[in-house]
Amino acid sequence: MKNYLLAALLACSVPVLGEEPQLPAGLQDSLARMEDPSIQAVAPFRIFDNLSYVGIEWVAAYVLETSAGLIVIDSLYGKWVDHLIDGVRELGLNPADIRYVLVTHGHFDHAGGAAILQQRYGAKVVMTAEDWKLSARPAVNRRFAFPQPVQDIVAQDGDVIELGDTRITLLKTPGHTPGVLSFRYSVIDGSDTYQAITLGGVGLNFSGVARTEAYITSYERLIRQQNGITVSLPNHAFMADVFERGLALRKRLVGDSHPFVDGDSYRESLRSFLAAAREKLIAEKASR
Repeated sequence: MKNYLLAALLACSVPVLGEEPQLPAGLQDSLARMEDPSIQAVAPFRIFDNLSYVGIEWVAAYVLETSAGLIVIDSLYGKWVDHLIDGVRELGLNPADIRYVLVTHGHFDHAGGAAILQQRYGAKVVMTAEDWKLSARPAVNRRFAFPQPVQDIVAQDGDVIELGDTRITLLKTPGHTPGVLSFRYSVIDGSDTYQAITLGGVGLNFSGVARTEAYITSYERLIRQQNGITVSLPNHAFMADVFERGLALRKRLVGDSHPFVDGDSYRESLRSFLAAAREKLIAEKASR
């Protein structure tokens, strides 16, 4: 992982009071890169027949097409919200058709554009109760401040968002924040349909034994309940080599497998995230 992305990920965990970790040296350079269009302005690209990438270099966002409108997964922040909207248009879609904004968690980089999409297009915003509260707390730094959407849907574990021919199952996977949501849904490649997941909070950049234990419980559950998931579309692209797979997709020949369909890598990533969390827990308990 690029050093500036490490800094950016640490930064993305400090939009609220009481959540400020130790940040690495060179943070200002890292924050500058987060706002640099020459680095961040990724062209939108289609991944599956019904799903496309509309995020930036360091934060993912996706648009899911249904028979009754569009669902956006995460909303970016600041000037990048217009980048997301422009990306929807470049894909030949109409942003006015956005019906839901599913927010993985309440940090600024994922929730920061939700209010804009809500206000412009009447989209319903979905978060857990814990992360509605998290997103509403005052920012520790104005860089991390963002407009708060009107509270629409308070998600519970196991809820289903249904729009036209599409169902998304909401999984509450706390740890990275108290109310992280992960999303399970179907993606289509021609005549083939696959089960995909967007993991809502992988980073271990938080403190506290209780939170780490919650994270471990969440990832133990995800390992138990893989249930045929073969596509990982995380909320930070580097976590599943989204851009590298996107390049392979552009070079795909007739008869080649879809480069995003890789259940083995998804399962290995879960084991890796869990192992790192267990190491973190040991260190936290030892430092008490």
